[in-house]
Amino acid sequence: MYCILVADKESIFRAVFATFLAKLFPNIMVSVVGNSAEALERIKADSPDVVFINVRLPDGNGLRLTKKIKNEYPDVACVVLSLYDYPEYSEAAISNQADYFISYAALKREEIVRFIESKLPGIAIARSETELTSGSRLKQLRS
Repeated sequence: MYCILVADKESIFRAVFATFLAKLFPNIMVSVVGNSAEALERIKADSPDVVFINVRLPDGNGLRLTKKIKNEYPDVACVVLSLYDYPEYSEAAISNQADYFISYAALKREEIVRFIESKLPGIAIARSETELTSGSRLKQLRS
């Protein structure tokens, strides 16, 4: 079973995004953490395939965490999330070995699906509208 970890300081976003991912991809396990230390512990315990990391975490910098993860677990795909869609943020994410950068303002279902499908071969996406209702909750949260 594939595993995704969400490391974000905002508990509401963590809960909504994890629900969105779990409904979109019903055959994955989704874990959530609120800081860098918890992320490293969870990575050791769960061996996630993909980690979504907020650029700012209460106990550290998400970019440094990304670099640490990629150095210790090179097969883990890291997506850096930021409130700001500045080119320098994207460049910093890539220079810290992130696989992808997404600003919350530009967060789109299709972009997430494309990225996850590219990293998790054979992953099944939920197709019914009922299973995808959490996507509208994600959009509302960011509005």
